[in-house]
Amino acid sequence: MFGKHSLEYSADNNIEAPTKQTKRGFAGFDRLPGARLPETSQQPPPPPKPPKTLKQLNLSRKTWEHLESQKNAPRFLFRGFSPYSGGGIDPRLNSRAGIIPHGFLNGKEPTNMYESQDLKRMINGHLDNYVIDTDFSSWAACITVAKRYTNSQPGGYIALIDRKLLDPHVKIYPVDDLYEAKLARGNYQDEYLAYGPISGPAFSCVPFKAIREGGFYTLAGQSYQQNRRFDMAVYKSLDQRIALAKTMAARFRPAHDKRPDIIIALTAAFSSMCCAAYPISIDHLRHLMAHLGDEIKEMKLPPVGSEELSLANYKMKTFRYRQLSQYLDLLKGIERSVRETSVGT
Repeated sequence: MFGKHSLEYSADNNIEAPTKQTKRGFAGFDRLPGARLPETSQQPPPPPKPPKTLKQLNLSRKTWEHLESQKNAPRFLFRGFSPYSGGGIDPRLNSRAGIIPHGFLNGKEPTNMYESQDLKRMINGHLDNYVIDTDFSSWAACITVAKRYTNSQPGGYIALIDRKLLDPHVKIYPVDDLYEAKLARGNYQDEYLAYGPISGPAFSCVPFKAIREGGFYTLAGQSYQQNRRFDMAVYKSLDQRIALAKTMAARFRPAHDKRPDIIIALTAAFSSMCCAAYPISIDHLRHLMAHLGDEIKEMKLPPVGSEELSLANYKMKTFRYRQLSQYLDLLKGIERSVRETSVGT
């Protein structure tokens, strides 16, 4: 919960395949007179129906569609937690296996946030940092914000989620959007609320002690007002900074995830942390792509115009936070270069 103070999964990620059609068809269906085998091509799922509670919440269908589109949320989100997070009343709230909001500790099944009892009161109580039966957990777009909530305790962790791998019930709501929808009375632009329990392949976490000892303050430097621990030698050397950022990014990629996405995105994010007070140069992008050469070759970008999540969410709001805008610019630069190269070959 940021609010007014802010701002194990199995080794393979297999999805069970649909029943295969045999030569005899489906359950003897081909033996019926005039019968035709059913189509095997997958049809797109029907559009979701608006919940019946919209009128009660004073939400229009257009507002609901915007909230559910998730268009303004970044692909990767960070959460800092310690044994004291959420009041420290239950170890299941925050663990290395995942996040379970207070409202689901009793085994309640997630549906959607609009069916949560007294939704507005829940959202505002959560944002005000009250210990309530909230159905949400709080996340941030950058690690320097999430770091504040580790409480610098020995048991502190930084968690990461990849929206591309989230369970269908998990939805990410920028507090800025909830404020615009009049569901939140305060606008905390660095905070995102995630509805429902989070675990599985989308979730990973790293002890903050390992992050700190791995060079966090060397990279974060002036972006987190840690000048006394700022290593100017690394700041001046792009190669050193990017190499260190890539090492730190690798800590967040779980063993089951063989895609290069986390390495690319987080290397861009971590290598630009100390640039909050300085402009990103074209040299930064060139050096970044050189260090990520093997990963970029393995990267699979969705088609132009696709609704599928890519590395960079071009609609993500940065709220003039230079660290976020520069991170986003680096990802855009990588994607643009990859697309231009693929067209030229």
